[in-house]
Amino acid sequence: MRRTASGWIVADKTGSGAYGTCHDVGIVWPPGRSPVVMSVLTTKHDTGAAPDSQLIAETASLPATALT
Repeated sequence: MRRTASGWIVADKTGSGAYGTCHDVGIVWPPGRSPVVMSVLTTKHDTGAAPDSQLIAETASLPATALT
């Protein structure tokens, strides 16, 4: 668990695999609000594709932005 500069508490687990599979699942506690469970899972069609961590970060930022 860690606290962000904006005061959110974050606990998460990441993973990756073949086909560029990349995922992050976690729970966040925005300051003064109930916790929120977030999960982002991606995969591609090519066996050797690289995971796209930037896609995970951008996708996770959408609900985080909506909650602030």
